[in-house]
Amino acid sequence: MVNHVRILADVRPVLQSFACLASLTIESWHFYPSFMDDLRLLPPTLKLLALWVGEHKCRRAIAAAGLGDFRSLRDTRRIISRLSEQSPPFGDVQLNLPNLSVLHLNGDILANSTFDLIDSLPSLSTVVFGPHANFDAALLVNYIYDRWSHVLMLGIDVCECESPSIVFASSSRTDKPRNTGGTDKPRGTGGATGVAGPRWRAGFDLDQARDVVAACHATHLGITGTILCATGTGAGMVGERCNGWCRQP
Repeated sequence: MVNHVRILADVRPVLQSFACLASLTIESWHFYPSFMDDLRLLPPTLKLLALWVGEHKCRRAIAAAGLGDFRSLRDTRRIISRLSEQSPPFGDVQLNLPNLSVLHLNGDILANSTFDLIDSLPSLSTVVFGPHANFDAALLVNYIYDRWSHVLMLGIDVCECESPSIVFASSSRTDKPRNTGGTDKPRGTGGATGVAGPRWRAGFDLDQARDVVAACHATHLGITGTILCATGTGAGMVGERCNGWCRQP
């Protein structure tokens, strides 16, 4: 279920029909308000779940998502805000997914309750946050140290949009991660002039990214993704994944 402008409530019969589903990816610009509650309709056979909301790929053309040809970043921010402001967070729901082992989350759907939900999934071994996942790094570090003993691998990709990410421009959520007000910090270039680099945001800057990597190393939690490039800790990731902006330690 990909490339939808909106996921509406009429998707419920589809979710109910997945009797023996093992993998599900849902990509949309918007989830209806009770969407996360309806994830309880998913079968316990599910092993991989990927939820991507909003602009989940860096530098992606907005028109490609079926939203039309907008002439300015301001127009883009306004339409994405209108589409995304009601998307619920992935949290505050009990999921009967005893076999779920891989979880991918991207976009403005994380909240403090997301970390508790991840903690409640008994077979979850791999958690991946995409480049526009709005997690709070300080809270993530706390869970790495204190709660996530069952998680074996954490993947984090860092935003590298050419212009400020539109994903963090909208959020009226009350239960959202701390310090994710949507203020983009200047983008680093990681070396050569003109080479795209990591674009940090409130709640996830370079120092906080290094704290995440350090917490993973201290707890023997595997860490992967372009966070290693951005922090200069990815000795084996100087190829395509880093897009030429791997930092020096």
